[in-house]
Amino acid sequence: MIIPIVIFMIKRMANGLATCIVMEGYLNQTDANTFTKEWIQTNDIGMIVNKELYVIGRTNEWINVAGVKYDCRSIEDKLNSECDIYPGRVILTSIHHKNIGTNTPIVLCESKAGTNVNVLVQSIRNTLWSNYGLSVSKIIVKSKGFIVKTTSGK
Repeated sequence: MIIPIVIFMIKRMANGLATCIVMEGYLNQTDANTFTKEWIQTNDIGMIVNKELYVIGRTNEWINVAGVKYDCRSIEDKLNSECDIYPGRVILTSIHHKNIGTNTPIVLCESKAGTNVNVLVQSIRNTLWSNYGLSVSKIIVKSKGFIVKTTSGK
């Protein structure tokens, strides 16, 4: 897993937030390119309350798989409504593979107590394929409480 390190400053831009000196690199990735731009747009949407920054979403909640863009929020909503997942406890994201030049989608979710994990995984695969023509490389199923959320639900 690649984990970004070090965030210092943010500023508001027309299409969301931008950050200054985003990171020096990636954790355990010595070959990663260093960042040289002064400001890098993160596509985060935020608000400041009592001088505290809260990131509340992203301007671009889409993943691109083999040239096809998928709306993560609507797909997550569909999985929540059709699969045995705790409400609001599913994440559709992707991992970029430079060697094949595309993103591989993955799903992380929390199953309800007593759910047969194999049946849930097949239900997720069927829902994604029949509704979106989307095949995921990995589905990670965890118990309730694994996905940490803020009080605002993010």
